[in-house]
Amino acid sequence: MPRCTSGTPLQLHEVGIPFADGVEISRVGEVDLLVDGWPVLELDGYSYHEDEYQFGLDRRRDRELTRRGYRVVRFTRQDVEAGRVGAEIQDLLAARNRMGATS
Repeated sequence: MPRCTSGTPLQLHEVGIPFADGVEISRVGEVDLLVDGWPVLELDGYSYHEDEYQFGLDRRRDRELTRRGYRVVRFTRQDVEAGRVGAEIQDLLAARNRMGATS
């Protein structure tokens, strides 16, 4: 059972995208979701990410993840509730595959 309690795992499952939740990444900590081993999805609820301190921590995490070769994609509660996550991640993975095919 996914640890992530938003509707995101269901959206990813419905479009056939493999993911793992609650993955620990060295020097970063636990990320919300890791999709197909590459993009890290972070789900930003306003109550947790509303202050300047937490905002700064999130940006430092993003930079460390980028240094380690991950792509960080952040979604809001509104994105999740609107059902946008699955389609947007499908598009991101398709773009990665197209770019990889041309290099």
